[in-house]
Amino acid sequence: MSGMGDMLLGDAEAVLSREVDKLRGGSVLDRLVVSWLLPNMWGADAHSLTQGTVAQWHQMKQGGAPRSYQAVTALALASAMKTPDDDPTVAFNEGIDWALGAAIEVDGAAVGLAADPPAILAVVSALLRSADSSRQAAMRTWLASVLDKFDKHLETWERAQLHVAAQLLGAQRTQPPELSEACCVTRVAVASDTEVLTAKDHRAVTAAVLEHHAHVDQIGATFLLAALSRVKVSVVRTIRTDVMTVNDVLALLRNVQRSLRDWTWEETPRTKTSQARMWHVDHEYHVQNMLWAVLAPLFPDLESEGYSTKVGFSQPRADLVIPSLKLIIEAKFARAKKSLQEIQRELAQDAAMYFPQGSQYDRMVAFVWDDAARTEEHATLIQGLEKLDRVAGVVVVSRPSKMESAPVGPASAPDGGGTP
Repeated sequence: MSGMGDMLLGDAEAVLSREVDKLRGGSVLDRLVVSWLLPNMWGADAHSLTQGTVAQWHQMKQGGAPRSYQAVTALALASAMKTPDDDPTVAFNEGIDWALGAAIEVDGAAVGLAADPPAILAVVSALLRSADSSRQAAMRTWLASVLDKFDKHLETWERAQLHVAAQLLGAQRTQPPELSEACCVTRVAVASDTEVLTAKDHRAVTAAVLEHHAHVDQIGATFLLAALSRVKVSVVRTIRTDVMTVNDVLALLRNVQRSLRDWTWEETPRTKTSQARMWHVDHEYHVQNMLWAVLAPLFPDLESEGYSTKVGFSQPRADLVIPSLKLIIEAKFARAKKSLQEIQRELAQDAAMYFPQGSQYDRMVAFVWDDAARTEEHATLIQGLEKLDRVAGVVVVSRPSKMESAPVGPASAPDGGGTP
């Protein structure tokens, strides 16, 4: 963007920031929305807001007070922000069951949760953080009925929020072409830190901010500012490798599954002078080699099999370490005969050993190659491990269907382990 364009964008950002700042003095729900969409700017009080929200829900239950969709939305936001307390999720599940059973219209007009698209998007975002497929399916069905009844009667940004919510839940619904820009902005605003943004996303968000910053309400300003913030961070990361974060490492590793699309697996030679090659991944050392190839170009201090601080008689040895990020990357090869529950137990043990007092590392990322492609169990494994204090994230990659498992004899390399 030109210097004049940067100046205009900066002015637009300042206008949006002033509008968003007004919500900090608003209701608990308003403040939770801001903390959810702009955690780096206004997320400091998220934990206290969460505790208050859960306490209020329990009071409503015990006192027989009428429940409200606003309370359910607040619980959704509390759950989506991954605070240290697990209670918001329990309360949220109770709330969403109640909300989906309530009426969505009175005399043809939307009421309750159905009348608040940003709240619906917040609820969907919370559901996507869970492995609760039954509630996700119920929400998808409920949202389809809301779209069928009210889509054409809503404003552009509200329609976009509903359509993005449906897409996030996996609904097979065609996006109206007139909502293309608004849907892009909305999707980017709620995107995770690990989602890769495209140049098209950058252009759409920038254009929307310049065009709409002076005409949106405070919630709309929050969505625009959140989208712009994520675009700016994404641009910095593509230029400066020295500002890479642990979240960037997770983003890279989560895209390994996509990279495997063109993994060399040839049944016939590709050229007249070559042989057919099949790059087997047979054990943990192969997985480590793959991770080295992915990470080494970006992290010059990447080390393999780095030793951690000695703990009694043992000195734990990590598969890969990035000292500049104080990060350990632990790779696991989950054979078909080995349950993911066993893998979870091994990684939990590794996490407990890697971080004694005085350790130079403070976080761990787990990367699991699932040789049996047990995708229905991945969410449970990820959720279980990510509850551990030092585990920054878990990535599970399934063996692609084109790669037939090779027979492994007794002389094969072992599965490996974190602590010799």
